[in-house]
Amino acid sequence: FFFDMHVPSLCYVLVLQCINGLETGSSWYKSKGLAFECTGCGECCTVEGEVWFDKDEATQLNAEEKKGLDALILPSGHRRSRRSAEKCYYLNEENRCSIHNVRPQQCAAYPFWPRILKSEQNWQQEPCEGIVHDKEDVKIVSSEEIDEAAAKWAAWLRRFPLKAVTALKATEKWIQLIAEIGLCPWAQSAIDQGACRFVIASSLLDIRETLKIVLTELHEEYSPSHEPIVFLVFLFSNDTNFSSFYSMLDDLEEFALQDNAQIAGFHPEWLYAGLDPKDPLHFEKRSPFPTISVVRESALKNAQHVTTRIADDNLRILSGFDYDDLQTRFSRLLLSSSSSL
Repeated sequence: FFFDMHVPSLCYVLVLQCINGLETGSSWYKSKGLAFECTGCGECCTVEGEVWFDKDEATQLNAEEKKGLDALILPSGHRRSRRSAEKCYYLNEENRCSIHNVRPQQCAAYPFWPRILKSEQNWQQEPCEGIVHDKEDVKIVSSEEIDEAAAKWAAWLRRFPLKAVTALKATEKWIQLIAEIGLCPWAQSAIDQGACRFVIASSLLDIRETLKIVLTELHEEYSPSHEPIVFLVFLFSNDTNFSSFYSMLDDLEEFALQDNAQIAGFHPEWLYAGLDPKDPLHFEKRSPFPTISVVRESALKNAQHVTTRIADDNLRILSGFDYDDLQTRFSRLLLSSSSSL
């Protein structure tokens, strides 16, 4: 991909193992095919997980339907579907897919995914009522049809930036931890409103161009009277050292102000000058990856009475924590973050 995230991603390895397993002779279903017929129950559209669209798939949606996609997240053009009331955004009131004719490959290939086809046990344990085990006169999907569907999904997965998404998910968990600890007064409301936006960028130029795009989208999506606090988080290569990252913030801050936005920088090695290296206050500005949050000035003005107290509140909150305990909690963000694809 566009840079090496250096992220421990067990899921990334497992997905490739599943794909390779199919290509090197997973033959348990080859002779008889598999009994499967979609019942339209919608269960696969309500389970916990994520649905991703690549650039071409997203382009097929019309302007109205695109509202169900998260803001631009990866330079490759991949975007993620939002969830609404614990179900896919595109699942309508009749429990049917409202974009069925242009649904992404991830959905079209189900349940013929590499991880499900890897073994007969995996297939039998998949919670899908369309997978039939003991009924007669059911539709049999031939091994050729299965292989074709699985091959399309395997090819899609090979192009998918799993390592970058692992970094993204770690950052999402970081924001949840920040809300839990209470370091940011509007983090929880931003999570509840689905107001967080995430963008992975590999260079300052990418940041500037993507920032313009996303701020335009947010301006079109929210009215000034209902504008939420929005985080635009930029993830960098993990080898971006703290000193070079810190030096870059001044230049980017001036650029952001031209678009009526304010930024705040975070880094896994952030150190406040003059403090003991193991002072818990350093975690006020630490994140799993070098990260910049961007907040529209209009939203900050609406919360001015809160923002003036943040520094004092964070000092009080973090003084009550043990440094090593915080270090452990932050380290777990990476280890627990993996894609469900």
